[in-house]
Formats: sequence, C-alpha cells, structure tokens
Amino acid sequence: MGGWRDDLRAALPGWVAARVITLAALALAALLRPRWPVALPGTARFAEGGLLGWDADWYRRIALHGYDGVPEQGLRFFPLLPEVARVIGFGTSLGVGITLLVLANGPALGVGALVSRLVRVEGGDDHLARLAATLVAVAPPAFVLVMGYTEAIAICALLGAIVAARAAPGSSGEARGWILAGACGLIAGMARPTGVLAAVPLALLALDGLRTATWGIRALRLVAVAGPALGTTPYLLWAQLDRGDWYAPYRVQSLPGLRGDFVDPFSRVARAVTTILGGGVGEKGHDLVVPVAVALLVPAVRRWSKPLAALAVVSLAAALSAEHLGSFERYLWASVVPVLTVAWMCRGPLASRIALTTAGVGMAVLATLAFVGYYVP
Repeated sequence: MGGWRDDLRAALPGWVAARVITLAALALAALLRPRWPVALPGTARFAEGGLLGWDADWYRRIALHGYDGVPEQGLRFFPLLPEVARVIGFGTSLGVGITLLVLANGPALGVGALVSRLVRVEGGDDHLARLAATLVAVAPPAFVLVMGYTEAIAICALLGAIVAARAAPGSSGEARGWILAGACGLIAGMARPTGVLAAVPLALLALDGLRTATWGIRALRLVAVAGPALGTTPYLLWAQLDRGDWYAPYRVQSLPGLRGDFVDPFSRVARAVTTILGGGVGEKGHDLVVPVAVALLVPAVRRWSKPLAALAVVSLAAALSAEHLGSFERYLWASVVPVLTVAWMCRGPLASRIALTTAGVGMAVLATLAFVGYYVP
C-alpha cells in the first residue's frame, strides 16, 4: 500500500503547481486591476490584501485585535487559526501575516499526503492516489490553501481523523488510532464551523466491529466521535459568556451579505435547477455547480466506503442549506469526497490529463477573479 514517503511524493507536484498558478494569478490581477475597463465591485476592497485578503484578512485582524476589534460577523471565524497566529506571530502585524501563510501552506502539503493515504486505504492504486493528491491541490477553489485561510488545517484534521480511525479493529494499533482520531476531531471542531461534521464518518467507523471491541476501545471510540463537538464547545461557551448567545458564531451567518437564513437543501437544489432551465446562471454562477455536486453523490456512494459517502452527503446538505451560495465551490471541495470521486471517474490516462488541465485552468481563472475582486473565495 506504500508508506508516508510515497504519500508525500504524491502530494508534492500538486502542491508546487498550485503555488505557481496562484502566484501567477496574483501577479496578473495586480496588472489588471488598474486597467479594468469598468468600475470594480464593492467587494474588490477585500481582494487588496492578496494572499492575506478576503477571509485571511479577518483572521489577521482577529489575531491582532481579538473579536472585539472586528465587526459582529467576524464571530463566524473560529479561533484556532487566529489564536495560534497571534501566539507564534508575537502579536505583530508582520509576524501574524507570515504565520498565517505558513500555517496554510505547510499543512497544505499534508492535505495532499492524507488524500493519497486515504485513497490507498480505500483500495485505490498508486496512480489513483497520485491523481487525487494532485487534483485536490489544483482544484479551482484550492488556491485558498496558498492564502491565510484555515482550510489546510481543517482538512488535515478531518482526513487525519478518518485515516487514524481506519486502523484494523482488534489490531495492536487500534487504541493509538482512535486516540489520534479523537485529537484530529478536536482540532477539526476548533478550526471551522463545519468541523463538527467530522463526527459523522467517525461515528460510522466507530460502529464497525463494536460488538467484539473491548470496553476500553469502545470508550476511546466514543470519545473520538465526540471530539469534533468537544473542540467546538469552548468557543461556544465563550460566546455565551461574552455575547450572551452561545449560538452567535452560527447565527451571524444570517446577517446581510453572508449565507442568509436556513433553506431546505432540496428546495435549494430545485431552485438552482429551475434557474438553469430558465436560461439563467443564478447567484454569481453558483447555481451552475449545484446539479454537478448532486450528481457526484451517485458515484461517490458507489465507490467509497459508507463513512466517506455519508461525509459527502452531510457536507453537501450543509452547503446547500443557505439562502446564498457564496463560496459554495470551496465548501464542496473542502469536503474532499467530490474531488476523490472526480479522480476516480477520470483515472484513465487521457481523462486524468484532461481533468488536471481543466482543474489548473479553473484555478487560474478563479484565483485571478478573486484577486481582482469579482469572486468570493
């Protein structure tokens, strides 16, 4: 099945390519902005920070000034990344900025390696592992792994939890695997609002061989499944004590300009399909991606294990349960399973080249639009 060195080697080409593409897009955007023929949108100001723009700027400001130093909608950014950046960056603007980029780009290599490992654990061969590791790095929304975003840490935690929990039941390393899975789940819960979804695949993995497991292993499995929720709890407790509303980090998503009110995912899919059939593209083109995302669930359920299939379903449901689909592509990609599914469907020699080329071009386009200010990453 290969070792971790093989996984790192599988991840490296995509990691390098993503940084070349993103930096080229950043340079192109810098040339285009002053020459843009029409007035840039109001969101263009969020792109001015480059690799530290958009969400990265929120993390930077939270690290420097705390949650009291940013508007209320800043509560939606969970504290793990800004707190670590504040400590390592010595609370200085330069130090925090550099730390954010290091904390994004370093773990980004781990994302590719863990994808490679997961594919091998799921029965994939070396070619599929390399393809998936490269594709997850150069997928169109993946340029955020080069920016000061929390996605790299969050995805590493999610995949690390799943891979660790896949230790063979009854093996000598099972206890160690579940301890590591719990630790990764804890980090996932601390990193992003959707980190709690890691509990879904962990719960299904915990049920495997539960009857024959010792009571000690059962206890470790239970703690691991609770890990994502335990990771989220301290921040929600702080919100209750400081803001009088434990649900505030989630509630602020309904503020104007963000995700909006909760929407039934089925109704959201129907609305997207109706818009497309009517000749429209929907809100900033996001509706065009919705049918593709739903269609990918079919091969995902067929090819991958139940825990991964369940992760794909709940992640898509969470992404679709919003009135506005801003950053929908990023949420879809960050659940990883859709990328694995595309890699599996395009595993042939010609198809894999087409998939990688298309992904790279898509990344260049989206990154350029984001750095100009037209696309919300």
